[in-house]
Amino acid sequence: MLSKILDTAKKNLQVQQNLLPEHILRKEMEEKETDVAKTVELLPHLIEKSQGEMPAIVAEIKRASPSKGTLRNIKNPAKVAKEYQEAGAAAISVLTETDFFHGSIKDFLAVKDVVRLPVLRKDFIISLYQIYQSKHMGADIILLIMAALNHKELVVFHQEAKRMGLQCLLEVHNREELERLKSLDLKKGEDYIGINNRDLKSMEVDLRITEKLCPHVPSNIPIISESGIKNSADCHNVKRWGATGVLVGESLVRQNSPGEALRNLKGEAL
Repeated sequence: MLSKILDTAKKNLQVQQNLLPEHILRKEMEEKETDVAKTVELLPHLIEKSQGEMPAIVAEIKRASPSKGTLRNIKNPAKVAKEYQEAGAAAISVLTETDFFHGSIKDFLAVKDVVRLPVLRKDFIISLYQIYQSKHMGADIILLIMAALNHKELVVFHQEAKRMGLQCLLEVHNREELERLKSLDLKKGEDYIGINNRDLKSMEVDLRITEKLCPHVPSNIPIISESGIKNSADCHNVKRWGATGVLVGESLVRQNSPGEALRNLKGEAL
């Protein structure tokens, strides 16, 4: 499945570059830089919202997924984001991948305009163009997926993102991918390790991937557990294993009120 997603990402990237060439994007980004609000730091929000048995929750705007198809027809992502914020989310994740997750840059901009929390651009970043684009959009955090990047891409993308003031959520699924991060200059408050419990090739989920990998993550870098978080027991487990936060989308958007679902997820463990 990952290879199919990446092939589509390459085609979509070409379309975006044709519509807005990189040199024009970078020029607009530089002109806009003085007007762009300072990056909202994720770490203080993670620390504040990670209390007791509950990790902090990064709540996701998610319409669909490759494994489950359509999850919810979200007509107003800004409204859902405000619900998440009021319910105590530490940050908001917005999918901008169009074909498999039915997200969009328009969704991201709508959300960023109404929340004060840090906002993660969730996409399959395979080009520096998308990093410049993310900065231009006002992203606070970007996702870099180890399974989608070779070593050179990882190093260059990470360095460029940091140079531009973007925080990075570096996603791993196994020890090999985690070992690759040793080549990077990871810093607390700028970098986060996302442990994806879903195998992007088979799409199978195993929450214990977080348990297996947490002990091998540098102690100064916060961990966010991704995929397969369904209830407070799952949250409690990954917090006990070493995660500071969890990224949750499907189990929230499937409910009538995503904001209320987030409150319930937090409240069950109190």
